[in-house]
Amino acid sequence: QLTPQNADTIQGGISVVNNQPGTLAAKRLPLSLAWGEFRIQRDTLYLPGLQALLADGQLSLKGQASADTLALQLGLDRLASQALDPALPAHRVSGSVALGGSLRQPDMLVKLASGQLALDSRVALRDAPRRLLLDDLLLRTGAGRFQGKGQFGLDSQQLGFDGRFERFDPAVLDPRLPRGNVNGQLQARASLGAKPQGDVSLRFAASQLGGEALGGQLALAWQPQRVSAVNANLTLGRNRLQAQGAYGVAGDVLKLQLAAPDLSPLGAAFAGELNAQPALAGTPARPDISAQLQANRLALPGGVQVASLNADGRSGITPDSPFRLNLQGRGLQAGGQRLDEISLLTSGTRQAHQLNLALRGELQAKPQTLNLAL
Repeated sequence: QLTPQNADTIQGGISVVNNQPGTLAAKRLPLSLAWGEFRIQRDTLYLPGLQALLADGQLSLKGQASADTLALQLGLDRLASQALDPALPAHRVSGSVALGGSLRQPDMLVKLASGQLALDSRVALRDAPRRLLLDDLLLRTGAGRFQGKGQFGLDSQQLGFDGRFERFDPAVLDPRLPRGNVNGQLQARASLGAKPQGDVSLRFAASQLGGEALGGQLALAWQPQRVSAVNANLTLGRNRLQAQGAYGVAGDVLKLQLAAPDLSPLGAAFAGELNAQPALAGTPARPDISAQLQANRLALPGGVQVASLNADGRSGITPDSPFRLNLQGRGLQAGGQRLDEISLLTSGTRQAHQLNLALRGELQAKPQTLNLAL
């Protein structure tokens, strides 16, 4: 509805009814009802109070906006995250988002909370030089926190962020994650111009995750289709992940070693033993991959289970390079499918090789046995 009041003023109102609200994952809008009035007077929009029933909660918007001045207040009352997408962790979010400044240099102040989880942050757009500032980002998990600040140069395309963990508890963010007391520092730098490149580093101080000691560090540099200066040594209880090298251009070699006798500290969906020693060489267009993998009593998120799995292979890089894979597994389950036994053998060269596959299990609710030689 639009009703002219005089030469400078228009009064209006909106009313929206959605008879089939739903989640974004279902390709529907989680909005069931919206209503309110507004007034346009010369170059200023006045909102005395728009209301909306959204995501099983309520949202309100009030204030005024013009080219020179922004003063808008968005209120959130118990919005359900899973009403947006059922895959999200369950939270009821309340709080406010305040928008101030001007259209040229806006400021946004965020204050949101759900139980012990709370987010406070300030985002601002500034001139001379033109840049986006993220000030005083604070994500609280009860007594713990992640705090950081950064900026992105809109003209220079330079990105920088520095953050630190203090007694951070991932389980407050998502109950599917393990409880923890995480301490450490995160740094990231990037140039996103004509030749994108950047680096990231993560260093843990004395920490705990899933009831086990967490420590170590990770650092790497990146360019399009290449990672370099990779140096990682991370430990969680008796589990250790190490990585070193580079991958992306000819002459690079990236070696990783995972020795994980007990994955259970990663959360309730994890269990068992996993050991892997992959190495990457060559280029993304012509990779040279070698790997050894052993898994026992393995459980992963999504209902993946492996009683035992052993694999050893090498791809090579030239047409006459040796090409081999030996994979033996028992008791594999994923996506409602089950393999009681699987054996895969290949030999020969990258250009010409033989394959032998044998498997027995239940696929699409039907018993299956396959023997194949190529």
